[in-house]
Amino acid sequence: MKRHILMLAAGAATAVIATAVAAAPATATPTVTVKGAKDNTITARLSSVAADSVCTLFDISTGKSVSGTTAADGTATLVLTKMRLGSHAVNVTCVAPNGARQVLTDHRPAPITR
Repeated sequence: MKRHILMLAAGAATAVIATAVAAAPATATPTVTVKGAKDNTITARLSSVAADSVCTLFDISTGKSVSGTTAADGTATLVLTKMRLGSHAVNVTCVAPNGARQVLTDHRPAPITR
């Protein structure tokens, strides 16, 4: 009888732990899509970034950059215009309202071709 009670107690503890893990909120990882386009632009689309973060798209080869603030839903679109044809490498960084800095992409290729 003691053995059955012990097994039931162990099973209940496992169920409680599994429920706690399942109920924990999932933290979304920020995602970035970077593309060079035929109209001489480089576009970065961000999602799952902290709201009101200031994000910067920086082209390493030319030194051009553009910044913007994320919306309440954590999305933003950053566009570099008047870029030259050829290969480009870009960085995307964000600074959260609490001051935390996050590098979302580092030397991501964004070629512009015809």
